[in-house]
Parts: sequence; C-alpha cells; structure tokens
Amino acid sequence: LSLTWDDINFVERTLSVNKGIYKREQQWCLSTPKTKAAIRTIAIGPTLLNILKAHKKEQISNRLKYGEYYTNYSEKKHTVGGEVIRTIVPDSIGDRLEFICTRENGGLVNPDNIKWAFKVIHHKLGLDYTFHAFRHTHATILLENGASIKEVQYRLGHRDIQTTLDVYAHVTEKMDRGSSSIFEKAIQK
Repeated sequence: LSLTWDDINFVERTLSVNKGIYKREQQWCLSTPKTKAAIRTIAIGPTLLNILKAHKKEQISNRLKYGEYYTNYSEKKHTVGGEVIRTIVPDSIGDRLEFICTRENGGLVNPDNIKWAFKVIHHKLGLDYTFHAFRHTHATILLENGASIKEVQYRLGHRDIQTTLDVYAHVTEKMDRGSSSIFEKAIQK
C-alpha cells in the first residue's frame, strides 16, 4: 500500500519495495522495511504491468475529473525522541507522493481499509483469509510451478531462507505429486 509510481519501472519491468506504511497516533506514516533483505527490486510480468498502466491512466483521468478536490499527499518529517517520523499528509503544494493504491478521489487506500474488507469477506463469505495470505498464495504458486526456494526468499524479502522454508514451503498436493513423478522418472532410468 506504500508503493508509489516511482517504485515501478515500466521499461525494466520491475517493482521496488523500499518503504512500508503504518499508523502512529491516528496518522499514517512511512517506514523503512524491517531488514535490508526486505528492500528489494523484483521483476514483474506483463499482466501486472498492463494492470498498472491502465490504473495509472485511470488515476490521471480522475485527477483531472476531481480537479482541486482530488486528494494529493506529501511527506512531512519531524523528530520525536530522536526518531524521524515520516508522516503522510494531504498536501497540494509540496512534493507529491504519487501513491498507486488510491480511491477514485485520490484518497489513500490504507491498511485499515484492507482489514475492513477482509473482515467483510470473513463474515459474509465465511472465508478465513487475511491480506497476508496473499503472500502465502504467491509463494505457493511459485513453488508449485518450479521456482527455487532461493527465488521465493528474495521475492518475499526474507533475510533468512529458513523463514521462507518454515512459513511458506508447505507441501501441497501438486508438489507431492510432482515429487512422486520426479522419483518415478529417476528409478526408471
């Protein structure tokens, strides 16, 4: 949710993860990822690139449609107890933070919005699914389709490969059948 358009390189087809978003005293703030490994640039495919291009065009159109009523943001830095706090503030004058995840009027889509949506999904549909589960799904799809555990570790930004192995590399039925096929081919030689 903290991704800005300058984090996307349409030519190189990459996405840079270099910040996070959190709430501090009822204000949204930007943070640095927890570890150095979490700061990364990953390749993205044509499907996501096309979605992002269409979304960017829609944002530009909405910015024109809403005019002065479109919400823009900038970053305000201040220090509290020696810690630099990077607050996200509505601002039409300063250097803009061009967030990717916005509402039609430019309003920031924030973690509270996502948590609420997943609560609705949970209660209305009876699905026990969280936003974080998307990471599990992403990792599982990659592993089921032949990505190495090292590649998945990098994409997820884990410092320690053991975290990736312990949390995300659960064996699925598809992976189990694949292992069976690999073994069968090996003993047939």
